[in-house]
Amino acid sequence: MDLEKVPVVILNPSSRAGYTIFQSNDWTGASKSVVQSCAAHLNLIVHINDGLKSLQNSTIKSKQEESLKLIKDQWSIGKWPIENCIFYIEIPTLHMHVQALFATGKTFLDIVVQLLSTEGVVKNNIDGFHKDNKIIGGKLLKMLDRNTSNKEIAQKAKTLLNIAKNIWMDDFITSRDLLVHPSKGFQQIAVGFDMIEQGNEIAISNIIYPRVGNLSIFEYGDQLVKHISDFSVQFINILKKK
Repeated sequence: MDLEKVPVVILNPSSRAGYTIFQSNDWTGASKSVVQSCAAHLNLIVHINDGLKSLQNSTIKSKQEESLKLIKDQWSIGKWPIENCIFYIEIPTLHMHVQALFATGKTFLDIVVQLLSTEGVVKNNIDGFHKDNKIIGGKLLKMLDRNTSNKEIAQKAKTLLNIAKNIWMDDFITSRDLLVHPSKGFQQIAVGFDMIEQGNEIAISNIIYPRVGNLSIFEYGDQLVKHISDFSVQFINILKKK
């Protein structure tokens, strides 16, 4: 990059969220670049989620129609008890978007907590939101207890993190870990469906989307964006009042 030139970024529509919450002009020193990175990654999360939702009414719907035609053609040649089967459609683009959502969300968490270091709340350098044994974010939580320069802000940040862990962070990171380090037998993310026989025809009776807890991946993506955005606003408010 030519350091004598002024960088001008042409924003993607999905970038409004990140740059609204993370305004780099409000920060100085090392925090400024961390905040810029937070904005970029939050924008990417929003963009990935938008792409994920668009798959539901485009690629996934098209693949369902193709699969239904294929199964109907085979079933018309030699009928079998269709209700005894569950069908899965391979959709690599869906798998890719889900992987990207969780990977980028984890990267965002690793970056945003670095503000506790660049803003001088803790004495040591923070390089991520890492586990301590099995406790998610445990290394950071210990640091906020034992190695702080501003105990009041450290405790407020710890309280916010613990609330977020209980509501969404722990489940998010556990789900992410299952994707990154899959258990034996896990193959890929797919869309499933059941079928029923209706006279001389067969039809899809139930569509089974990938789920996180009780939510479909599409509902979960929206919820994740809201959780991350709400957390970011509260986190910044704590740091700015130091």
